[in-house]
Amino acid sequence: MIEVDFVLILSEEIFQSQIAHWWSPDGARLAYATINDTLVPRMELPMFTGTPYPTGKEYHYPKAGEENPVITLYVVNLNGPLHTIEMRRPDDPRMGEYYVTMVRWATTTKLAINWLNRAQNISILTLCEATTGVCTKKHEDESEGWLHRQNEKPLFSRDGLKLFFTRAIPQGGRGKFFHISMSISQPNTSTDTLQSITSGDWDVTQVLAYNEDSQLIYFLSTEDGPKRRHLYSADTFGSFNRRCLSCALPDSCDYISGSFSHNMSFFLLNCKGSYDSNESPVHLFCVTCEWY
Repeated sequence: MIEVDFVLILSEEIFQSQIAHWWSPDGARLAYATINDTLVPRMELPMFTGTPYPTGKEYHYPKAGEENPVITLYVVNLNGPLHTIEMRRPDDPRMGEYYVTMVRWATTTKLAINWLNRAQNISILTLCEATTGVCTKKHEDESEGWLHRQNEKPLFSRDGLKLFFTRAIPQGGRGKFFHISMSISQPNTSTDTLQSITSGDWDVTQVLAYNEDSQLIYFLSTEDGPKRRHLYSADTFGSFNRRCLSCALPDSCDYISGSFSHNMSFFLLNCKGSYDSNESPVHLFCVTCEWY
């Protein structure tokens, strides 16, 4: 359960959502977060209730240097007798106080969790076994400053062995840009292979979908210009060839968003117009058609 006092901070700053429970794909398990703010100092805030004078209400309110709420993740098995397992946080002394910024089911029994230290300069992405609570580190980021885009949810293949996520990668002397990385786990081993699917002095702004049949990954990027957002696909094998799927649309549609149907046969492209336009037509494209 989430303490009411902490809901505002949790939803707006940490999860960026009011949801702190996550159903497994088959509905057999439920992951949920608990927040313990017992040690967090209280602060009185005014409440305006329509009377001439406000009333005061105390909230647990964490400030710099003070105790933070402690977040713990559990998974409960809903088939048969209820059985709850705690997901183990990374055993890394650098983490200290921490946040959980992302939770996502990879398979029906594996859960991806992103842990971020309080200084927000170290993050560890883990894949946790829901039946045991054991979490395996899949990727780690460390920065001299704050890490960004820590709420983004990775994509997985159906068997959970392929993991796609964005990370800031140095591009020569041009600085760091966010690109798609693919982590492949070898069955029955602890060995992972990490490859970069995209590269260049532009950012992947959103990873939309992975088509396991065609082995294509779909994403939005700024490759065509920092004020533009176009839809691209890229091979996840060989030389990782990529192609722009929306660049042929009129110039008035150079800033887009999109979503895919569940079976990956169609995608809905929302044209938000140019960067300074108010137009927003919607296009439906067939992904599996021969011309595409």
